[in-house]
Amino acid sequence: DKSYQYILYIKNDATSNITNPIGDTICSNDTYVVHGQASNYDFTEWTSNTSGIGLPTGGEFVSPGSIHTTYTPGTLDIDNGYVTFTFTSYSGLSPCPDESYQYTLYIIEEPTANITNPIGDTICASGTYVVHGQASNYDFTEWTSNTSGIGLPTGGEFAASGSIHTTYTPGTLDIDNGYVTFTFTAY
Repeated sequence: DKSYQYILYIKNDATSNITNPIGDTICSNDTYVVHGQASNYDFTEWTSNTSGIGLPTGGEFVSPGSIHTTYTPGTLDIDNGYVTFTFTSYSGLSPCPDESYQYTLYIIEEPTANITNPIGDTICASGTYVVHGQASNYDFTEWTSNTSGIGLPTGGEFAASGSIHTTYTPGTLDIDNGYVTFTFTAY
């Protein structure tokens, strides 16, 4: 009798997962740290639906071969309003399959705000002044001044501080200073 023994090695399949919270949203000028999780792999790779294009059009991973990396959105991601990440664990052993996991990150445009009044306007101490704002990609807006938190009669006051356009009444501190500084913020 003659027998022969043969050892067959069995390797677990590669696994991958992205552990960031589902539905995350960032502003267009932010970067985003993505967290992967993998097992039974030879190496990993991050890709996105735009990462092969390169910045500024497509997004970019700082370390596409790391488990955790930072992503910078490109203009195409921002225009789309989202980017889809794919995290792949490569098994490194044929015929064991590679494993990929996808994740969508939502991207919103950064709010913008501008004051459209002419620079250098002047009013009389007894007058009021209509300020005009311009904003985009915002939930709400707010007018403030260097004295508006004090309240009348000392500090100035906006008729509707949350409006795009509003009327400002100067306070005695504005009049004594000879000027007031407006700030228009979009959130």
